[in-house]
Formats: sequence, C-alpha cells, structure tokens
Amino acid sequence: SLVKLGRTLGHVDFAVDIKGVKTEPYRDPRGPSENEVVKLFRAVRSQPNVEKGIRDEAILHLLFTCGLRSIEVRELSLEHFDVDGKRIFVRGKGKRERKPVTLPPDVLNVMKTWVALRGNGPGPLFTKLSRNKKGKSAHLSRLAMVRMIAALGKAIGIRVRPHGLRHAAITQALDKTNGDVRAVRKFSRHERIETLLKYDDARQDVAGDIATKLAEGLREKK
Repeated sequence: SLVKLGRTLGHVDFAVDIKGVKTEPYRDPRGPSENEVVKLFRAVRSQPNVEKGIRDEAILHLLFTCGLRSIEVRELSLEHFDVDGKRIFVRGKGKRERKPVTLPPDVLNVMKTWVALRGNGPGPLFTKLSRNKKGKSAHLSRLAMVRMIAALGKAIGIRVRPHGLRHAAITQALDKTNGDVRAVRKFSRHERIETLLKYDDARQDVAGDIATKLAEGLREKK
C-alpha cells in the first residue's frame, strides 16, 4: 500500500503486486454455556412483574431456543405469529421474503400467553409495557432488548447480549448433533457453511487439544 501511494504521488515508478492481508477481528462465537442459559430462564421467570416476565421469556426463547437474530425478533408483528400452524414467519438476514420457523411446544405456550396479555390488536409482536398518550404500546427497541438481556445476565453474574444467545444456541446445536453442520445450518439459516465451521472449531478447541497432547508428550519424557 505504501508503494501504491508512492506511485500515485509520482515518487516511484515500480509496483509490488502483492495484496495486503486483511485483518479479521476475533470473536468468540460460543456464547453462554448451557448451565448459564438455564439460569437466565430461571431469572426471567422470577421477575416480580408477571407481564414483563412472560414477554421476556418469549423473547429469550426466540433468541435461544429458535436461534433468531435480535432484529428478526424485533421486526415481528402479530400477523407473523401463526398460532394454528405453530410457527412464526421470519425475515432472515438480507432476505425479502419471510420463511416459517416451527415453534416447539414450550415456546408456543409462552408465546400464546404473551399474546393473551398483549392483546389481539395489530402491530409489533413485542412492545414496551408502558403506553403512550394514545394508549398504544411502542415497538421494543434494540437498546431496550440489549438492556433487558444484560439485566438478566447481571442477575446471574455473567455478561450477555442478545446475539450471544444465538451464538449459544448454534454452539449447543452442534454439540447435540455431533457437529452436523449441514443440519444445524437449517436451524441457523446461515448462507455460508464456512460460518458454521468457525462455530464448530471454537466448540471443539482442536488446537487446544493438540497443544495439551504435545505438553503431555513432553512431560512423559522429562
């Protein structure tokens, strides 16, 4: 890049045909552990405000049990919840059309309970509990969801964000399917299977296992 700048400014007349290496920010894709997720559900059920507890539990289920992205949850309207079909219609990342996501029985029951509390009026599926002057509930914002999940994490002593629950869901899905990335791809709805391979590598920590074996070999010969 320095030589390219020199050519642009007219200081050098040669070129170096080697592309720079792009940096990749490190992100731990594993998310909270299974025990930590269980504690999050316990924390959400122990909230004194019953209405808030039901709403937050439904959101927690969609983020973790169904592996949805935060924006996919926030964009849901009541019309996207098919009670009889036991599913919701989600617009995935970069997609125009919505696709159905089947709801397990436990998730369906919580969703039905939330809708009964919310009311059958059209509009956002998940709303703020406070109402404006016209008596309407506002759409649950990204910041409100981040704060809600962070508060639950704080209650059990961990730091967690909405997308971290999706990470946890994918990691545990790989665990429960013995690393079947093709099956889990249908659950996570990733475009590229290479993305799931990163989750699988982080889950297994193959490099760490090899390092441990090398250390054990050295110990035996000392």
